[in-house]
Amino acid sequence: MKFDPELLAAERGIDEIRCGRPVVMVDEAAAMIYAPLETITPALCLHLRQFGAGESWLLVSGERAIALGVDKAAVSGVFALPLSADMALLDMMKMATSDPQRSDGDDLVVAVPGFPGSVGDSLIVRLLKTALLLPVALKIPVVPMQAGSSRRWSPAERCMPSPVKA
Repeated sequence: MKFDPELLAAERGIDEIRCGRPVVMVDEAAAMIYAPLETITPALCLHLRQFGAGESWLLVSGERAIALGVDKAAVSGVFALPLSADMALLDMMKMATSDPQRSDGDDLVVAVPGFPGSVGDSLIVRLLKTALLLPVALKIPVVPMQAGSSRRWSPAERCMPSPVKA
């Protein structure tokens, strides 16, 4: 019996996201870590963000992006909101779930405009909805590849690194 390693890796990734665990999605040019916001711990969030060298995004549904004040014309589906390097997990969760027009008068405003998510981003958010998890994910770039590089990612490199125990 033959098994296609690429297909097995994809099926494993789908199962991991459905269980609320982070995954790495790889294409020819880059690798991205996707972590369901609802299920990660602050320690894991810090650990994962180390791979992004300060670069990370919060993936939200188009409806949520509009509720946060993003122009409707700029939203066609999943939306990626850039995160500051020092933003805590609790603040990300507030952005993902709180009412933008809070009763305390302190409006939650998206200071930096985001951008429409990629096909991979949309798949992750759809899987989270299917798994009955909050459809919000943390997206972190791992290793940008050089343009024109012939290097391919091996199945072993597609595995998540073990998180540091807190």
